[in-house]
Amino acid sequence: MKNGFFIVSFLLFGLSFGANPYVWGHTDITPQEAKDLIDTNAALIVVDVREEESEYCNDDPASSVPLGHIPGALNYPWTSGVLEERYAELPIDGEILVVCRSGNRSNQAAEFLDSKGYMQIYDMTDGMSAWEWDTVGCADSDGDGINDDLDNCPSKYNPNQEDSDQNGLGNVCDFNANPCSVEELYGDNSAEATLLRKFRDNVLSQTLLGQEITELYYELNPAIIKTMEDDEEFKGEVKEMIDEILPLINSEAK
Repeated sequence: MKNGFFIVSFLLFGLSFGANPYVWGHTDITPQEAKDLIDTNAALIVVDVREEESEYCNDDPASSVPLGHIPGALNYPWTSGVLEERYAELPIDGEILVVCRSGNRSNQAAEFLDSKGYMQIYDMTDGMSAWEWDTVGCADSDGDGINDDLDNCPSKYNPNQEDSDQNGLGNVCDFNANPCSVEELYGDNSAEATLLRKFRDNVLSQTLLGQEITELYYELNPAIIKTMEDDEEFKGEVKEMIDEILPLINSEAK
């Protein structure tokens, strides 16, 4: 009899805890709490489960649908099944805030993520209809298929979002990730390289023309470096040219 009681208790325990996919349920939070979480937790991932064109990207001020989405929010629609197909793209140990229009779909999506073992899920109750803060649409300035608010370099076409030094700035916009012929000639920590960086940051960056010159410089650098490696005479000519303009740059960079 005791053994039978033990077995029944064990089975009930298993049904109550081991087989229930929602034991580690998500946490419901208000829009204000969601805003506070976004502002204080840089690692938070916001997942918008509304449909892309009609809701997530909506920019029609006459529409009854809330405009746009929370800046930086990823779009994994629930109704059309995108989240169920691609949920594994989200880190299982990440903190994830799920939002929708009114809270119904986000709750379903949160329960689904619960069932898949995600243990740090937040569901924003009342949804985007109650969101009172900034939203953005789906502008894609460089035409690379990635919204400006998610693009690590929105001004330059970079669909692969390469970020070699993991500083949040895509390689195509990150001077530190691009090869530099000056560093190749003088050394990374040389006085010449330091001076030219100062000129770039304090002078060239202040005007549109200066920015365009800087961008062109980094675009040409891979070819210049390759040629210098293959042709010592060319390398000497480049160094001689830079040596001649360094005094002028020094006077401008001060």
